[in-house]
Amino acid sequence: MLRIIGLFLLSGLTISCTTVEMDNTPAINATLQADYHGFDYQGNYVWAGAMNLAWTEMSEHVIGAPIQVRSNLQQVQNRVNSYNHPVFTRNDISVDSFYIKSGYGQKTINLINREVKQKFPQKSLPDLKINLGDKDIISYAYLLKEVQYKTPFSVSTLNFNGQTVQAFSATNTKMRNNIQILQYDNDDRFVLELKLKDVKDKLFLVKGYENTSAKEIIQLIDNNIGSSEKLNSRDEFKAPKLVLDVSHQHQDFINLPITNTGFENYVISTMIENIKFNMDEIGAKVENEAYIGFTSSASSVVNTPKRLILDKPYWIIMKDSQGQSPYFILGVKNSKLMQKIGK
Repeated sequence: MLRIIGLFLLSGLTISCTTVEMDNTPAINATLQADYHGFDYQGNYVWAGAMNLAWTEMSEHVIGAPIQVRSNLQQVQNRVNSYNHPVFTRNDISVDSFYIKSGYGQKTINLINREVKQKFPQKSLPDLKINLGDKDIISYAYLLKEVQYKTPFSVSTLNFNGQTVQAFSATNTKMRNNIQILQYDNDDRFVLELKLKDVKDKLFLVKGYENTSAKEIIQLIDNNIGSSEKLNSRDEFKAPKLVLDVSHQHQDFINLPITNTGFENYVISTMIENIKFNMDEIGAKVENEAYIGFTSSASSVVNTPKRLILDKPYWIIMKDSQGQSPYFILGVKNSKLMQKIGK
């Protein structure tokens, strides 16, 4: 089974192939499965593995059993069950590419900040700034992977959904030899593998499966491993350069009570993953950390600061203090009602 560190769902890769065997695999159309809990960021699907590592660490080395929470929401219980049966574990990545730690109190935070920097001096994510009481618990995971193609590509441009963007392309035989075609139906539906300097890592590009679940994308790649074809001199390849830098709080888990024996006085106080990803003509890099905090209900600890920034869709409701019903409701879903800078 293929193991993936990060998934980023995009479309618009460009390849034109002239002598590739056709594959009549039927279209896949399904909703996201419960085991890959990605999130939406600016219309793109993002998933990375560190949260699985942090959850498993908390389960095995602190709770001593699968984590259980009190929630009436089935979607939350489905995610808890999935985290308790992780798709990604420390066995899926080399030991020199990750760091995991859990424990009680501020001393564990200080230890994490010191040790992760010692193992990864190139770490660009900032130190954890969380204040824990002596009875509060933290579980932390960090992973770093940087890969390079066998041969660097050329810098180029690409029209992505009508927008001209920076890109990279294959312009000679050595660059074309970077690319293995695992499946090709047509120019809008194919699966590629980019050959890397270090054969321990793999990088795949899949176009034409926008409505497919992450789990089925992995299965699609698995099913095509071993069957490949190289590009010829008339084939073209282009892909956009990508830069991602996102912090995601799992808000639906915050303040959920823990129901495991001996931990009934705890709630989930924080559950955050930070992800940096970039992909260019040289290669790709993923930097990912995740941490889960359990706070005792008796604790007066102040955790990470709240960021009450209305930078995503929100509602405005205006109501008279003596009235039962509001007199104005506005659901803001985009920036069309907002005044643009410079206008």
